[in-house]
Amino acid sequence: MQLMRTTMSLLLLGAAVLCRWQDPKPVVQDPVTGVSTAQQDPTKQGAPKQGAAKQEPAKPTKKPADKMVGKPEKNPLEGVYRLRQRVTAGVPDAKPNKGYLAITGRYMFLSLASKGPDEKSPLLHSGVREWIKVGSDVRTTAKLDYYTDDDGLIHQTPDGKQEMRRFEIVRGGVRVMQGQHSWLEFERVE
Repeated sequence: MQLMRTTMSLLLLGAAVLCRWQDPKPVVQDPVTGVSTAQQDPTKQGAPKQGAAKQEPAKPTKKPADKMVGKPEKNPLEGVYRLRQRVTAGVPDAKPNKGYLAITGRYMFLSLASKGPDEKSPLLHSGVREWIKVGSDVRTTAKLDYYTDDDGLIHQTPDGKQEMRRFEIVRGGVRVMQGQHSWLEFERVE
């Protein structure tokens, strides 16, 4: 009887080893996609074969952004830019210039400063404009726009005034044309 129990136990143990009978392997969930490894490839659920190369951990991939219903796709112009160079009549401005341009899906925010003819009166320009792409150009509508002149006087652009501008995407930024040979060149910072 004892021999029979021992034999039966050994047979069950042998069957378990041959069939790889064991507790189920833990399911690993990909933190990016939220899919378990078992759902990704059911053939990888078993134990690795002998001599198989050690697998590298999967590199996380960017999760595609959930598309908001009704929101238009992002325009390539959208971003935050820092003034790199001001060119007037084809000649780069030697005076120090500073400025930023932020473009959202609907608005542009501009802030520029440069040395004026008098050290006490810098040239400033600050504005908020609504924009829309029209063909290869951009139509802007002034919402709040102020600038100074060479005498230090402050001028306001009338609300609702529209202008057509050409915006060229250049390497690392955007160029805002202000005439045939004049432009402001911005580098993308965000």
